[in-house]
Amino acid sequence: MAFFSTLLVILSSYLHYKKNILARSLKYDFKPKALFIKKNPKNSKIINFKHYNDDLVIKFKDKFKNFSLFFSLFKLLAYGILVGGFLFLQRQNLLFIAGYLSGISAFLMGIFAYMLCVKNE
Repeated sequence: MAFFSTLLVILSSYLHYKKNILARSLKYDFKPKALFIKKNPKNSKIINFKHYNDDLVIKFKDKFKNFSLFFSLFKLLAYGILVGGFLFLQRQNLLFIAGYLSGISAFLMGIFAYMLCVKNE
């Protein structure tokens, strides 16, 4: 239960951030291919970024965009399944805290091992 609910949380975060990155990159006619491939292309474009809002005053619209970037409906549903699974197991007297935490940590350890394997290639 813990492993699959953690998988759902991380998968929802990945899909939401990927969607937002691709949507924002279309404004600038730039598709960030480097996010999805290992090697950078040889003929990559040089992008010059423009500075805006140098006084560091964040507008309400920008605050709302950042808030909605972090909290999506799918991600909140995934966290709800994580908590709901915990409560379901507790009410059925099947909850073993060490097992639940090891299910969550097993998935996270797998992610770190994968990152190390990819980094070494």
